[in-house]
Amino acid sequence: MSWRAEIPSAAELPSRARLPRLAALALTLCVLLFAGLLQAQTSGLSEEMRRDFERWDAIASEAEALVDNNNMSVGRLEEMRSTLVDIRAEATQLADDNRSVVSDLNERLEALGEPPPDSVSEPPDVAEVRSELETEIRLANAPVQRADEIIQRINYLLRLYDRSMFRRLSDEATRHYPMPVRPVNWGIAWTDLKESFGRQLAVARMIPLENSVRDHIITRLPVNILFIAVGLTLAIYIRRRLAAWAEYRIVTASHKRSVALALALRNLVALLIPTIGAGMVFGVLRYENLVDETGSAFVFYLPSFVLVIIAAGWLRTSLFAPRASRHRPLPLDDATAVSGGNTVLALGFLVALNIIHRDTSAAWNLSPTAQSVLLFPVTVLAALMLWRAASTIRAIRESLLVLIEASSVDMNAAGMGVHLIRMVERIVRFVAVAAPFIAAAGYMNLARFSTFPVAKTLGLIAAAAVVFDVFTTLARSWLTEKRIESQTPASGTDDGLIPVIIGAVIMIGSIPLFLMIWGVNWPEIVELIQLMGQGVTLGNMRISFAGVVKFLFVAGLILGIFRVLQSLVRGVVLPRTKLDAGVRNAVTAGLGYVGVAIALLAGVSAAGFDLSGLAIVAGALSVGIGFGLQNIVSNFVSGIILLIERPIKEGDWIEVAGFSGYVKGTRVRSTEIETFERGSVIVPNSDLIAGTVLNRTHTNTFGRLAVPVGVSYDSDPRQVEKILIDIIEQNPLVLENPAPTVLFMEFGPSSLNFEIRCYLRDVNYMMTVLSDTNFEIYERFAKEGITIPFPQQELHLHEPEKLAKAFGRGETIRPEPAPQEE
Repeated sequence: MSWRAEIPSAAELPSRARLPRLAALALTLCVLLFAGLLQAQTSGLSEEMRRDFERWDAIASEAEALVDNNNMSVGRLEEMRSTLVDIRAEATQLADDNRSVVSDLNERLEALGEPPPDSVSEPPDVAEVRSELETEIRLANAPVQRADEIIQRINYLLRLYDRSMFRRLSDEATRHYPMPVRPVNWGIAWTDLKESFGRQLAVARMIPLENSVRDHIITRLPVNILFIAVGLTLAIYIRRRLAAWAEYRIVTASHKRSVALALALRNLVALLIPTIGAGMVFGVLRYENLVDETGSAFVFYLPSFVLVIIAAGWLRTSLFAPRASRHRPLPLDDATAVSGGNTVLALGFLVALNIIHRDTSAAWNLSPTAQSVLLFPVTVLAALMLWRAASTIRAIRESLLVLIEASSVDMNAAGMGVHLIRMVERIVRFVAVAAPFIAAAGYMNLARFSTFPVAKTLGLIAAAAVVFDVFTTLARSWLTEKRIESQTPASGTDDGLIPVIIGAVIMIGSIPLFLMIWGVNWPEIVELIQLMGQGVTLGNMRISFAGVVKFLFVAGLILGIFRVLQSLVRGVVLPRTKLDAGVRNAVTAGLGYVGVAIALLAGVSAAGFDLSGLAIVAGALSVGIGFGLQNIVSNFVSGIILLIERPIKEGDWIEVAGFSGYVKGTRVRSTEIETFERGSVIVPNSDLIAGTVLNRTHTNTFGRLAVPVGVSYDSDPRQVEKILIDIIEQNPLVLENPAPTVLFMEFGPSSLNFEIRCYLRDVNYMMTVLSDTNFEIYERFAKEGITIPFPQQELHLHEPEKLAKAFGRGETIRPEPAPQEE
């Protein structure tokens, strides 16, 4: 009998005997469960986090194995790289979420203050809370540290993948094919092409055509024919009719808005209508497995080579506009425009042939010799078209130079664009010359990688130019509704920043397309965008693209609100008060300073920037910056003092540093003074505070005028005094109290000098009163017979007889030597 037979089973035991065993089992389960919970709590990782980290580790290990496999395809490597980028984004998000939790816990812990020394006991409640917070911080930091480790591992793997893919792409670009210019390779290529075509035909014949398949084709035939007919009608007939109508509206329209809408319609017709029509035709072919093996039930499908041809036709119609030269975006004559349009269309067909060659070479299993021979003529024709495109670019550059010289545009400002066009022209010519020789030498991939991306880049630039022209024309038409009198391609209007904003948006949107043209795939672009979103870390502060956008948006919004508030206060509120112009200017300026401060603080808060981490760096830099910017800070503080103390204000007539004029406004750094010659003098605010300034209208507009007057010695001084008093008292701008006075100043060399002194109601009219008084003095003195003398001197001649004899004989008179004293 075994030992198992001696032990009764649970069913044989009485109920009281089974209770201890059940209790022991329950206690064991509770202990295990509590240990698991305790381990989870002490580690700080939830079950979901554990599964994520295990999944990420497994994918990272698989990626390490794939990157070491040299036989792995580039497509599989790109797929794995995209997966790694997604994992890094997930890990970054998890780390950021837990960092915010850690930050909140640290703030709560800092609120408790510094822990007391060991010799001093802390209150039990505070000590308990501090211990709990420290535990929570440790647990919240665990996933952050684990996620950071995953991120570093994935970054290392991404660098390995980038190196591996770059090495493989370099090897593929420098791969040498059989030379296509050797006649022996032509026969090999022809034989291989016939064999490949025969294999494809044999595969097609081996497909059994069962009755159900035949019935399905017959049933779908009317619908397929209808869809193909509708697609062809849209792509050919309706496109032509709508394009002709749009061209007619462009030529005959008399308002800018009508022309802008017609131009937009022309672009939509040339691009959208053929796309819909071709998509319907190829959608039917795809559904019947004639162009794609997927057999998708979706009735719209557009191959990439068809889209390239449609885009080339759109650029020919919209950019070169052979039928609407008056509204052509490019400054070209009709012949050059037609040639450029044909070049674009030919390049579109050649790029489409390159796409077809790339897709069919792998499907038909063509040999390298056949691929080289088939691609060589396409590359040579593309190079010839690029040479013609360079000639068109040169014509555009020369036309722009003529327009710039004929207009008032600054040549230095426009020179950058002209030099950029010249650089593009040279690059295109170099590629057009080098590509055929590279292809003839057998480096077909290198020739393809240099020729067709250049053609696509030119197409992207042309498309951006068309979109820019359409949107700027629409914006201009909505801003200014005028009849079209005469318009040339160079005629422009002052559109402000609208073209700049539209151009910046188009340029930013074109960057991903430009990168994709030159071999950067979409996952890498997404990774770049994610890296821009994550930003860089400076201390404890992370500066990201999204944070910068939030800062600019919030700060700009608040600044705009305060600008509107300033306008309302300046135009509506302050004119209803009794405040003078200086106080009004101080109120509006102060409101602007407050708006700037609030905008900066709100922008920083919205962006989530933690400036505390830069406190040490800012403190270190503040010393050096203080020495370099002390004048600016001094002027800023002086400007605030000027606004508060108001020793000078807007509209005051002041004299400073040898200049006299009116104060136009006090800004952050300086004060602008407009002289009487309508010139602007910029005076630093610190000079106005530390220097001596004469303010003629500080408290009021009263001021004294002094008019000097000189009369001949034959005049009666009392009569002159009476006349001058009578003249000055008749002027309405002269105050009666204090009364004007006439002072007899001195006996001059040629005249008796008087001075009229009077006080004016408004010193701003001082020159007017002076001029009117002088006119009145001249008229009254002429009427009273009083002479205004001019400087006179008497000349006494010694021995005039000698002078007369000397002048008569033409001799030189020499002065007699003075007698010498003994």
